[in-house]
Amino acid sequence: MNEKLILVLMCISLTSCGIVQRTWNNQQLPSTQAEVTNSYTYVPLEPINVTYIVNESTNTNQKEKNEKLLKLLPDNSVRISTRQTSQSLDGSIPTIGLGVGVEGNSYEVVIDYINSMTYPVNLYGKWFVDVPPQTVMRNRCYPYEREIGDIIAKDKNEIWSLKAVNEGDAADFQANASRIVKEDLNCGIVSDGTFKTVFRSPSVSEIKRANVEPSVFSIPVYIGIGIRLKANINVLKGSVELGNLSALSLAAQNGEVSGSMSVQTLGINGSSIRSSLLFLSKLDETTIQNAIQAMSSIKADIAKEDTSLTPRLIGYQNLLGADSHGIRTVSSLLTQSNINLPIKQ
Repeated sequence: MNEKLILVLMCISLTSCGIVQRTWNNQQLPSTQAEVTNSYTYVPLEPINVTYIVNESTNTNQKEKNEKLLKLLPDNSVRISTRQTSQSLDGSIPTIGLGVGVEGNSYEVVIDYINSMTYPVNLYGKWFVDVPPQTVMRNRCYPYEREIGDIIAKDKNEIWSLKAVNEGDAADFQANASRIVKEDLNCGIVSDGTFKTVFRSPSVSEIKRANVEPSVFSIPVYIGIGIRLKANINVLKGSVELGNLSALSLAAQNGEVSGSMSVQTLGINGSSIRSSLLFLSKLDETTIQNAIQAMSSIKADIAKEDTSLTPRLIGYQNLLGADSHGIRTVSSLLTQSNINLPIKQ
């Protein structure tokens, strides 16, 4: 069964089996400690409208419109996003970008099969760094700010929050920004030489370094069409590869995982598309097979006359290394972005 499952997966691409085979071997799962620590990973979004400008004649049919759109979407890829949905007891374990699920935890896995183009959306902001108030021993004074693009080498207990707006709102951001002053800084405690402790006062240079100027930075977003497979997974025994459908199928067969699964189209609509979508309930071997078959049917129906393709903003790459707070900030700002296709150079 597993060999058949893998074979179907290799041929599920929206446009070619060969492309999927290549992208499947180059998933966006973290492969280095830096990626795991900084959560450099793909972040899926609920499909967001973009303005699609079509120059068409009165005789242009839907199939020709679809072909024009596909010419604007040169990239074919399989992108995977994983995140832990249960509370981790170990604060050192990241909740985003995990490749392996472990016993006793719950996860959300999103696998997007997409035709897309990459487009940079400009934002404006900076990092705000602090530690919990109860942190007594401190290596430096808190809070402080960092420029976007700084390497995130977090001290223990540091919380990095992203303060940002869309580039068009930069002037308002600057006008309303508050600066960190001496009274805001907490540098921890030191000994006074008599077995007593006192709060350390910040130096002039520490006060000056606490503030940075915001800057413009780009988020690479993916615009296109696709098919999304989402699974909510509870790991009951051992561990399982979260982005590997054949491993999930085997684990479900052995009673090692439970959960649910769904299939969603991204900018693909039509009567035959709707009939291909199935009701998927619990996560088991049959559900995974049915999900793959549904995606195969949708892929085959893209070429049909009654299928309508509409570009969507599907997701983005988290190059900032943002954690859950930063991801929510970026995702919210992207919902307010105004993107027109085709992109004018």
